[in-house]
Amino acid sequence: MFLVISISIIMLIFSFYFLIRNNKVYEFRIKYSNAAFNYLQKVLDSCVTRQDFDNYYVLRDDLLNIMDKYSYYQMLYSFKSLKLENWFSKEEIKYLI
Repeated sequence: MFLVISISIIMLIFSFYFLIRNNKVYEFRIKYSNAAFNYLQKVLDSCVTRQDFDNYYVLRDDLLNIMDKYSYYQMLYSFKSLKLENWFSKEEIKYLI
C-alpha cells in the first residue's frame, strides 16, 4: 500500500511540474516568436529595392531556422531554464529580442 501511495505522489509531483513547465515553454516560445516577427516586420517595411527584398527573404529563412532549432518537446522535457542565453547563441539572440 505504501508503495502505491508513494508512486502516486511522485506521479502527481511530476504532473504538476510538467503542467507548469508546459505553460512556461508556451509563453517563452510565443515571446521570442513575436519578437522575431516584429523584427522581420521592421525589415520588410524598410525594403525598397529588389535587393532589399532578396536580403529580407534570406533573413526570414535564417530566422525561421533559428526559431525551429529546438522543438517544443525538446524545451518541455529539458531542465534548462527558459532564457534565450541558454538556448540560442549571441548572434541568434539579436534577432529574437
